[in-house]
Amino acid sequence: MTQDPILLKLLKDAGLDDKESRIYLAMLSVGHTTVQDIAKISELKRPIIYVVLEDLIKKGFANIIPNKKIKTYQATDPGAISAQMQTTAKNFSEMLPIFKTLSNQKSQKPKISFFDTKEGIQKIYDEINRQKSAVFIASNARLNHYFPGASKDWQKSYKTGYNKLISRTIVPHHPDDIKIAKDFLHVTDKVQIRTLSVFDECNMDIAVYGNKLAITTFEDVPFLVVIESKAVPTFFLPIFEILWKNAKKIT
Repeated sequence: MTQDPILLKLLKDAGLDDKESRIYLAMLSVGHTTVQDIAKISELKRPIIYVVLEDLIKKGFANIIPNKKIKTYQATDPGAISAQMQTTAKNFSEMLPIFKTLSNQKSQKPKISFFDTKEGIQKIYDEINRQKSAVFIASNARLNHYFPGASKDWQKSYKTGYNKLISRTIVPHHPDDIKIAKDFLHVTDKVQIRTLSVFDECNMDIAVYGNKLAITTFEDVPFLVVIESKAVPTFFLPIFEILWKNAKKIT
């Protein structure tokens, strides 16, 4: 006997497997029934039916009719399946914060991204400019060498009001960096810039924004690494504050 595929699918969606669905639907369709009758309707072998019936009874979806010479079974009301689904959904909803906590524990591992093209590096610089605040250890003069006009573009974005990033930057004590720093300071009051000669020979820029650390190395081809972790500001910002206190203010 062919069973309704739509009803079988609904039972499977409710958590029953294929054999459980076929046997439950067979019992439901005839009321009190024997394994022999279930076999005819479900087209399953009787040894399998006995095993599956035990599972359905344990789950509360079937029961044995007492005082029958031949073992007779009955499907419980379909409302029992609906009630179990609702209970499961309610329990899952209540436990959802715990599941999220477990997921967050895994996601706390640092996320590391690499960018080795000018387009990729520019994308990160644009991302930084959209932040509320950031701190830098960087050379604008060196950046202009690899990205011609970058400083002018940033100054223009401040003039137009497009760039609202509040930043503090420590630059090398090079004449070109000092000049660019003064240009920035004349354009906007959202930036503070100081200088430290200890970074004169450094060939690397560092930016900290949000929970991200961006490190750009300038060799023959610029290369940028972004490390995303809640530990980034906790670790790096105190170091930056020490350097900032020892840096010379540019006016």
